[in-house]
Amino acid sequence: MLSASILSCQKANVEIEISNETDLSRTGEMVEIPLSDIIDRIGGGAFAIFTSEGDEVPYQITSDSLVIFQCDIATCSTQGR
Repeated sequence: MLSASILSCQKANVEIEISNETDLSRTGEMVEIPLSDIIDRIGGGAFAIFTSEGDEVPYQITSDSLVIFQCDIATCSTQGR
């Protein structure tokens, strides 16, 4: 389960929300967020993404400035990030 807290040096914690409105459980689903959305929310600088258990989630920044990472999310649910 991914809590996707985004931690940075400038701000302690920023949460995002990921929803699955389908009747299918999503395992290893690729999530993408515009890098500019994250930078605007954390005020710039480096950041990391963590699960609700405190495990760091690997992510990549793509050439078109998207932050991508994998997420598991149950059917018809929303997870705070």
